Amino acid sequence: AVGKVVAGVILQFTCATLATALVNQFVREPYMDEIFHVRQTQAYCDGKFYDWDPKITTPPGLYLVAYTFAKLLAMVFGQDLSSSSIFCSLQALRWYNTLLSAACMVVTLTLLGHLHQVNKSSKTAPSDVFIHALCLCFFPPYFFFCSLYYTDVGSTAAVLLMLYLCRRRFIVASAFAGIISIHCGVC
Repeated sequence: AVGKVVAGVILQFTCATLATALVNQFVREPYMDEIFHVRQTQAYCDGKFYDWDPKITTPPGLYLVAYTFAKLLAMVFGQDLSSSSIFCSLQALRWYNTLLSAACMVVTLTLLGHLHQVNKSSKTAPSDVFIHALCLCFFPPYFFFCSLYYTDVGSTAAVLLMLYLCRRRFIVASAFAGIISIHCGVC
């Protein structure tokens, strides 16, 4: 089971990485609503946590996650964090979403594996669970956002994690994941 999770994550992350590299190469300016998300995250990178763009309709979870990634990288490389930092650039923010897409693949495979184990009467083979997880993570409307800086990937991972934890009866952890999903943009 661990081997399939690793294989699934490697496959999904490789494809998402290639897609993100292409998007970053050919789409150098923010695409659609990215302009709002990038600008808000860059305000966070400048330490302006109380500045808020009124055009944004989603909670700040994605911005806090990206700020945390950027802050950690800046610390590792001994740099100060600001909106002009490479760690808060449009390209870096898209890469953070690509990382979140790998986390979503882990959660998807784990959740489907758990559901398969619970439902012993199911005629679904373990290899089918792997294929189903790949189909879900490569579903075009979802995969499209893996290479852009949008809230969809992080909130999807958090919702699936909430469902998995709830099914395993980790109620408090499930509630926490639900709160994270709301803060990452589930409306």
